[in-house]
Amino acid sequence: DLMNNMKDIDFWYSPNRLLSYNALISICLSPRGNGKSFSAKEKIIKNFLKDGSQAVYIRRTRVEIDEVKETYWNDVSINYPDLDFKVIGDVGYINNEIVVHFIALSTSSNKKSASYPLVKLMVFDEYILTKTTHNRYLKNEVTLLLDLYETVARTRENVRLLILGN
Repeated sequence: DLMNNMKDIDFWYSPNRLLSYNALISICLSPRGNGKSFSAKEKIIKNFLKDGSQAVYIRRTRVEIDEVKETYWNDVSINYPDLDFKVIGDVGYINNEIVVHFIALSTSSNKKSASYPLVKLMVFDEYILTKTTHNRYLKNEVTLLLDLYETVARTRENVRLLILGN
């Protein structure tokens, strides 16, 4: 009986196995609602708690970033009642320490001189456009993403880019 067997299977997505291959860029494509974005946030929090590292959260446009960032921590924060989560501007904090930088890919070229020495994980969320959105892919989108990766990673080899889509 399938439903009884489902109890033995971890239904929710975890990026741990994908990231274990240590590829610079990892792409996860799966159905909507199985926990890709949630598990990426969990990974960001766990990395921060383990070693103080930071992350970059990427969406295609400024509008998408603005829609997401104010409620970014809402779903995961209930799992960490002793931590204080907030977002100020384009930065997410835990206990008043920087944890995540929110960057719109469309304006990412403005960040070329910025420094992100504590970032170990970059997450490009919702990279595939659906028919329900009115957005378009950006001109030179792949180049913009690779340029942003280079801006963040510089000469470090420990920065991973996780690309998530439905």
